[in-house]
Order: sequence, then C-alpha cells, then structure tokens
Amino acid sequence: MTRKRLNEFYVWFVVIVGAAALVYSIRHFPVTQIDVRFLVLALATVLVGPRLSIQIPRVKAHISVSDTFIFLTLLLFGGEAAIILATA
Repeated sequence: MTRKRLNEFYVWFVVIVGAAALVYSIRHFPVTQIDVRFLVLALATVLVGPRLSIQIPRVKAHISVSDTFIFLTLLLFGGEAAIILATA
C-alpha cells in the first residue's frame, strides 16, 4: 500500500467515524435542553466564532473563539450538543 493510498484510507476512516458520531448525537440529543442560552451560544459559535482567533502565548499557534464556545457547550449541555454544534 502506497503512502497516498494509506492517507486516503485514513481520511475516509475519519469521515465515517465523524458521521457516525454525528448520527449518534442527533439520535440521543435531548430536545428539552434546547433553550435560549443554547441558541445564543450556537449563534455566537457559528456566526462570530470562526472570524476571531486568539494567539496562544509563547507558542506560534492560534485558537479560534468557536473552539472555545464548543468546549463551553460541552461543559454546559453535554457531548451530544457539542458534537452537533461543532458539525454546524
């Protein structure tokens, strides 16, 4: 197996596992958790978050604000909500 073929296999494996995680999250997401706080956080994550990034001190790396919002969603609403929001 060539390196290119192995990389292609890996990409498809990650796509399939991600799709499976999304389907699982949608099926097990408690709809009763959707409230104004979740909707505001979701709108901020999708509309504002990707446009802003914060530089990590002493490292040549940046983290987007949407990553921070997704982590906050994980803490407040659970893994299913965070996976759905990260997909959006």
